[in-house]
Amino acid sequence: MQLLTLGAPLLLSQAGEQVRFRTRKHFALLIRLAVEAGRKLTRDYLMDLLWPDVAAPRARHSLAQALTVLKEKIGRDQLVVQRASIALAAGAVQVDVGQIDAPETQIRGQFLDGFEVPGAVQFEQWKDEWRAKLMPRIRDCLVRQMDGGRRVGDFATVERHAQVLLDLDPLSEDAVRGLIEARAWVGDRTNALKVFARFEARLGEELGAKPSAELVRIAELLREGRRAAPRPTVAGQVSERRERRFEAETLIGREREFARLYDAWLEVRRREPRIAVLLGDPGVGKTTLTNAFVSTCQMEGAAIARAQAYDAERELPFGVLAELIKQLTVQRAIGGRIRRR
Repeated sequence: MQLLTLGAPLLLSQAGEQVRFRTRKHFALLIRLAVEAGRKLTRDYLMDLLWPDVAAPRARHSLAQALTVLKEKIGRDQLVVQRASIALAAGAVQVDVGQIDAPETQIRGQFLDGFEVPGAVQFEQWKDEWRAKLMPRIRDCLVRQMDGGRRVGDFATVERHAQVLLDLDPLSEDAVRGLIEARAWVGDRTNALKVFARFEARLGEELGAKPSAELVRIAELLREGRRAAPRPTVAGQVSERRERRFEAETLIGREREFARLYDAWLEVRRREPRIAVLLGDPGVGKTTLTNAFVSTCQMEGAAIARAQAYDAERELPFGVLAELIKQLTVQRAIGGRIRRR
């Protein structure tokens, strides 16, 4: 059986069907035992946890009834019931908090989101303690899952995890960046900038702080477009070829190739130069893959230069290279180095 606690709690059977409890305290007892499976908890502790305002004989009877229900739900052999203590056998129920570092862990919200046991003050305190303890790991897990989506160009996944993280932590810059990237990926710059504006306002109101320089740079790129300057040609004329930025592209069946390109980009960010060559017949999606990859790199701070070779320029020495250098110079990506030389 599987117990999901990262969000509204759910107990699932081996067939994936939800196992329901008529009494919330019975479910709370299972949750408390399952989160620390194998650990013996005293009967007195469990009675104070869930039936604090009830006389001892009645609380003892309520606990016995709850144990009977649990035995029916998960099996008698899975509960270790002794005279003074109770424990759930290790491995009897798979609990998501025990696998929070796994990339496939599903995080739907905070620990036991919306699950309250009226009158059980100690249970609520225990729940709050676990929320505080789990939050850094939940945040790291969601960021890793977002990075996994970025690596294959799956920005729908990035957006889903980013929204969960933002719900948990409205001041999380990782969450805001993920939402902005996802909106920009599908060409929705307007809503991407609205996400940034709301975050900027909230950050100022609550903390008196400003977004990081990297996030501001992304917003500026989206707001202004910041296309490369036209390429000069003959006097008085300009070329219509310009750098293309943040174009909405949909990858279909190119996740593996995108991941290889993205891994190369990560190596470049570690100052390890890389050259990648895309080969293929016309119409197989090389341009779409390139545009998607370039947009992702731009969002992460890359300076991009584009040049295309034309038959009419075949005899022009270093024409493509000259175009690349001009674009990088306009973006001030290599200007300082050229001046020093």
